[in-house]
Order: sequence, then structure tokens, then C-alpha cells
Amino acid sequence: MGILLLTVCLVTATGQDLLLIEQDIRDLSGSSLLEEVEVVYVSTDWLLAVGDSSFANGSDVVILEPGPVELAGYSLVHLRTPGDSESAEAVGEVLLCRDRVALVRLGEETSILPVYPGVHLVQPLKVYSRSALEPFRPATLDDPVITGIVDAVDEDSLKANIQTLEDFETRLCITQQFYDACVWVRDRILFYGISADIEDFEFTFSGTTYTSYNVVAEKPGLIGSGIYAAQAAANGDSIIAVINLDMILFAPDSLRTLFVPYDTQSTFLAFDMDEISATYVPELDVNIQYAPGVTYSDHASFWQNGFPALLGIEAGVNENPFYHLETDLLANYLEFFPFGTECAKAAIATLPYMQIHCPKVSRAVSPVSDSE
Repeated sequence: MGILLLTVCLVTATGQDLLLIEQDIRDLSGSSLLEEVEVVYVSTDWLLAVGDSSFANGSDVVILEPGPVELAGYSLVHLRTPGDSESAEAVGEVLLCRDRVALVRLGEETSILPVYPGVHLVQPLKVYSRSALEPFRPATLDDPVITGIVDAVDEDSLKANIQTLEDFETRLCITQQFYDACVWVRDRILFYGISADIEDFEFTFSGTTYTSYNVVAEKPGLIGSGIYAAQAAANGDSIIAVINLDMILFAPDSLRTLFVPYDTQSTFLAFDMDEISATYVPELDVNIQYAPGVTYSDHASFWQNGFPALLGIEAGVNENPFYHLETDLLANYLEFFPFGTECAKAAIATLPYMQIHCPKVSRAVSPVSDSE
């Protein structure tokens, strides 16, 4: 039931090298090194960046590709199995493969497909906003208003909504069913008395330009969330928190956990969600983990543009036999309920908590540079 939507702010980094920096980015906060490069990917204890390697001392910085490089010629491949460089080679020439992430160089004629065997997502390299490393801090716990909101979550209604979306048969972003699903989602939000509209935009994929809509769809490469987050940063919008639930229905007993990865700027948001979940949904096991390299879903677009965001995903996603297949159907997950309902409740509790208790301050989000 994943919703895969991309920031189209690709960099042409003329005259700069593509670098592997063997350090935890949290240890580099305030350092001159980060002033010399533009970060394009962050993992737990290493990162990728574009910059002039002449500033580097020691063995912490490795040149993966000498400049000039154009980031449009590279992609990150998120793998289902650690070290599976063979699956990554289907996308392009592998320059680096670590754990579940590979960096590949695309060929001149490479046409990115929506799905590859053994691959979560093919993600273009994009520059992180300077504000993407800023920490974030909110406030207190336990609120009867939030308790009432969580108690009102109805599992039968949740299942019915999932089934309705499933009944569209496909939500691929170039189909009529996709637009019909957008209309249904908008109308559903309006029914609850919340302002909603369908925002259209154009994007190019594998050489073809399409018109799409930012509501709900299966999209290649995080397109919709990327456009939304980039526009929000450019407009100076104040986004307190983003929670992206992607695959939350598969939960055999040994894997009945919601995995919540976070990056530096989202540290306190993650810890707060953990405490909020323990308060309002105590039956749900939540595993928060500093994992800035987990960028295979829509939260990553907000990380890259300087907004605190979290991914909530089933701990067993890599063992899910239905993942991204035609068998990814509600009927195949019914035995694992109420896990999906509990995950939804955790997100539903966190968002109003942030709205009620967080200081209403503007975040000084730095949009990406003109070269992007």
C-alpha cells in the first residue's frame, strides 16, 4: 500500500568532484568541511557530496568521480538485500555499494523503469538544503483532546478507505484511475470539513512529459513530494512536522514493529513520536533509529529541503512477500490487524500534538542554490 511520489532540483555541478566523505554528519556540524561542499546523500556514518576535493586532508574524503560532474547522470539505488550490487547493475554502473544503498552512473541511453527486481526505489541525487542539519525541539505530553482524537480512529473505516483506493485497480500517475483516485481523496478530505484541492504539475520521466496531481498515487522517484517540498522551501513555508506512513500492514509476530528512521534535523521529532506513541498507543512497538540513509520514501524530499520529517514503515518490509506486487492487497494483510490501525493512531496522535504544543515559529529554510 506504499505511496511513492521527487524534488526536481537536480544540480549541474560543473567543475566539482563527486565525493565520498567517511564521517558521521552529526560530527561535522559547524565544521568548515560542510561549507566547502553540497551534500547530496547522508547515511549513518558516511555521506556523498559535490565539491572541490583540494580542501580535504587525510583519508576521510574519497573522490568517486572527478569533476566536472552532472548529478542528473547518477542515481541512488535502494536495495532490498544488503550488498546486492547485481540488482543495482540493472540500473547503471555501480560506483559504490554499501549495505542497502548503491550509487550508480547512468548510461547515456538509460531509461529508468518504475520497478526493478530487488530494488526499493531508484532515486536521483539531489542537494540537501543547508537547514537540513538543524535540530528540532517541541514540548509536553498527555492531552485529553489528543486522547479523544485517537479514540475516534475506527478500524473498519480505515479498512474501507484502503479498499476504496484498491478498487481503482491502479494509481499509476499517468492513468485515468489515478485522477479518479485524486478526486475521491479530495472529496473525502472536504467531507471532514478540511480545505483541499488538487494541484497539477508537469514532470518528465524517461524522456516523456506528463501532467500529474499532488494527492495520492504511485509515482516513480518521489516526484510529487519533491515538487511540494521544494516549493514550500522556496516560499519560506513553516512546516512543523511531516509524517509519512509507507507500508504499515505486514506484521508477523516476530516483526510487529513500526520502524521510524530519522535524520539530524528530525531527532527530537522522532523521540517525541516515540513518547507520544507510548502515551496514546501503548500497544504499538516503535523502533526509532538514526538512519539518514533511509531515503526511499517521500519523507526524504522534506529532509532534503530542510524540514523535520519521519518515515513510519513496517519493520518487516524487506520480508513482505507482497511488496510492490499485484498481490499487495488488503485481503492479504487482514490477519495482521490491528497493527496497521495502531500505526495510523501513532501518526494521528503525533500531528495534533505538534500543532497544539509546538511554538509557532518560522523555520528559516534555505532553498537550494541557483545552480540546482
